[in-house]
Amino acid sequence: VLRAVTFNNLCCYYRSRGKQNAALQFAEQCLRIEQHYKEAENAARTYLNYGVLLSTTGRNGEALEQIEKALAVLHDRERESPEVNLETSQMLVVAHYNTFVEHLRLKQNATGMQALQKALQVAG
Repeated sequence: VLRAVTFNNLCCYYRSRGKQNAALQFAEQCLRIEQHYKEAENAARTYLNYGVLLSTTGRNGEALEQIEKALAVLHDRERESPEVNLETSQMLVVAHYNTFVEHLRLKQNATGMQALQKALQVAG
């Protein structure tokens, strides 16, 4: 699991340097490890990072799929521990907002607005 964290950090590093292809490769490696080890704690964050990278390369449908995976992980986390967790809430807001953005890019405005409303509801 430590390798997954390292790959995720490298992904973020290369993304900040504008090297999208390298960042994508490290995100994909991180996801492979996290899918193998189900106890990985950063799966939602990795899905969100990967979704952003896919979006910046114009792969909006794939980005939306990754964001939806992040939302599933976050909702599972909420069900397992119903007490309010600030980090989970923050990631839910980000995930719903990113869903809004991807739906707009895919010309799915009504669905995008629903996602924005969810983001506001969680943030509220």
